[in-house]
Amino acid sequence: MKRFIAFCAAVSCGLVGSVFAQSTAPAKATAVDASKLFEPIRRVLQNPRCQNCHIPGDAPLQYDGGMVHAQNVKRGADGKGFAALQCSACHQSENSAAVLGPDAPPGAPDWHLPPENMKMIFIGLNARNLCLTVKDPKGWSA
Repeated sequence: MKRFIAFCAAVSCGLVGSVFAQSTAPAKATAVDASKLFEPIRRVLQNPRCQNCHIPGDAPLQYDGGMVHAQNVKRGADGKGFAALQCSACHQSENSAAVLGPDAPPGAPDWHLPPENMKMIFIGLNARNLCLTVKDPKGWSA
């Protein structure tokens, strides 16, 4: 997943760079055009559901409001939670609302946060800094 995100960001940032390099339009118009190229990716990465796991600390957030995760869940070194509270205990490969009720936790194969050494923080960055961060994997570390 991180390679896919890096690829998308690199392509977008590359397109942004080419717009700046090739444009003969005034700088103000060029900046607006360039920001439009990265906007769809920024919107996804800074969606509340993505930001809930791409956090500066070690306690994930939950819901669209970014509330501190219940059960005192913590990241763990590999991003999959500590032994007694692994993400997969609740976030299974598939969680069916029909079986678990309407408030079932979301499910997906291999649900986890980024590992401790590569947090990929998306919270609080403007579009330019987010693009630069995603484009340079060194910026993903804490």
